[in-house]
Parts: sequence; C-alpha cells; structure tokens
Amino acid sequence: MPVRYSVTVPGRPVPKKAMRRGQKRQDPRAAATLAYQEEVGWRARQAGVPRMTGPVSLGVRAYVKDDRRGDLANYVKAAEDGLQVAGVLRNDRHAMRYVDGTGIYYDANERLEIDIEVIER
Repeated sequence: MPVRYSVTVPGRPVPKKAMRRGQKRQDPRAAATLAYQEEVGWRARQAGVPRMTGPVSLGVRAYVKDDRRGDLANYVKAAEDGLQVAGVLRNDRHAMRYVDGTGIYYDANERLEIDIEVIER
C-alpha cells in the first residue's frame, strides 16, 4: 500500500512567478511568491509530512473563486518549490508523476490542495 500525505493551504493560491537575479526584493509579485512558498512549506511541516528521499507523485488542485487565476504549471511549481523549501523534497525533480485530478477548480473556498505519494521502486 503506497504511503500518502495531504496538505491544504487555505486562501487564494499564488502561482509561481519567474524571477531574475535581483527581483526578489524589488518585485511585489516575486515577494508574494516567496512568501507563499514559505506558507506551503509551513503547512507541509504542520501536516507531519516527512522528508522524502526518493521519487514521489503529486496531485495539485488549485481552487479559485473567479477567472483571475494563474496557469496550472505555475501552481504546480509553487507547490513543488514550497515542498522543497520545507525540506520535504530534497529537490523538486523528485516529483516524477502527477496524479489524475491535478488542475484548477472553481470554488468559493479558495485553497491549494497537495497530495504526495511515495513511488515504490
């Protein structure tokens, strides 16, 4: 039976913003991205997700209440980077698969849901 963990980050999901050297302090969207990654990491630690040493599959569901949204790849990247910040993933390249259901959904209760499953070798 595969080992699974779930993390929920309440509030409007923040998509990953591409940053160039020096932008982290100057660009408010870059600062929001970094703060969100820290929040994802904190929620993962709070949920008791341990350090993963091998490959994992991820499910990422971004729930937003309106059409003001980022693209799916940037929500997934924000989740991966947050898990790496938390030390759950040593490197985000350990995310080897994405599960069915990964996507953007509409719901008045905005949140990001992340499911992590260890891939048995």
